[in-house]
Amino acid sequence: MVELEEVIVERVGQFGRYQLIYLLLYGLAAMPYSMIIMSLVIVFDTPDHVCKIPLNGSTWALSNESSIIKANSIPTVTKDGKQVPSSCQMYNLDYSNMTLMEELLDVNFSSGHLEKLACQHGWTYDDSLYQSTMTSSWNLVCDKLPLKNLVEALSLSLGSVIGLPLIGWLTDRYGRKKMSFAVVLLLGIFGEILAFSNGVVMFAIVRILLTPLSPYTPGFPHLMEMVGPRYRPLIGVVMEMYWGLGYSLLALVAYFIRDWRLLSYVLPAFVVPFLVCIWFMPESPRWLYSKGYQKEGAAVLRKLAKGSGRELKDDDSYLCDVTLEEEVKSESALELIKNLTMLRWTLVMCYNWYGSQQLVYIMAYHFT
Repeated sequence: MVELEEVIVERVGQFGRYQLIYLLLYGLAAMPYSMIIMSLVIVFDTPDHVCKIPLNGSTWALSNESSIIKANSIPTVTKDGKQVPSSCQMYNLDYSNMTLMEELLDVNFSSGHLEKLACQHGWTYDDSLYQSTMTSSWNLVCDKLPLKNLVEALSLSLGSVIGLPLIGWLTDRYGRKKMSFAVVLLLGIFGEILAFSNGVVMFAIVRILLTPLSPYTPGFPHLMEMVGPRYRPLIGVVMEMYWGLGYSLLALVAYFIRDWRLLSYVLPAFVVPFLVCIWFMPESPRWLYSKGYQKEGAAVLRKLAKGSGRELKDDDSYLCDVTLEEEVKSESALELIKNLTMLRWTLVMCYNWYGSQQLVYIMAYHFT
């Protein structure tokens, strides 16, 4: 009997043509996931806005022509050392009886004599950068700003904390290839459903369900188990590069699509190439051997060896007797907390993972 690690290093080849192809293939899943998750930066962005002012039954829009009306109906506030129009207040005037801009100019706008009110008729948004965002569509500004922040926090953290451990367990149970397909398929489906959200509650629920659908969860072990130990750090680096590439591609797509619903329709379509190509990718040989599928595992090793310019003959009976480095047992997740040492390691790993993930999100959402 021979260990699987030894077979990959000495006979199959640690990193050949097929391993490279499979690594590139996972980019077709990792980049769309990054685009869909980070699209929150765009769909939740808040355009410049002021209170909507009705004049004789109509309203005015943010434009250069409306600057006089804005200056005389919207109070100013200090922001970054500058006086700018307030986004959440308006003067308490009888706008229904004002039909001309000159009538506004005739009003005494001494700040000491005018009462200020919260916006009474909604908001007018600057559409020079976006046609629409979710914030402008549902008016998630001013007194509703905490609701927007809550949805952001829940969609980025709650789904990951609950969903990712479940995806990991299913990956070990049903295989890396099947779960990669299932996760990316659901990512595309929930991504499309997101575009049909009719309110904040629906959007939040769909985002919570969508966030843990990461191809990284089954993808990392799938790729790591096909290459030798020398190239496993490379797998990790390249997979993380896909996240940045996806984020950059999102910026390009969003440049041409400036409506948040249309953008949400388009982004899930990027997962289709992966859903087609994944069927040409074999299952992880380590997973196959751990589940007792020796013949299938041997077939995968022969294919990988061929990609490295080597040949494993069909009569190499030792391939059906390959063993793992340690005996694989079916254990419960409770093993992670049964003793103090494992509990400490589990908590440290969870803290490190969660902290680094949230740091990435914070930098992305507040510095871009």
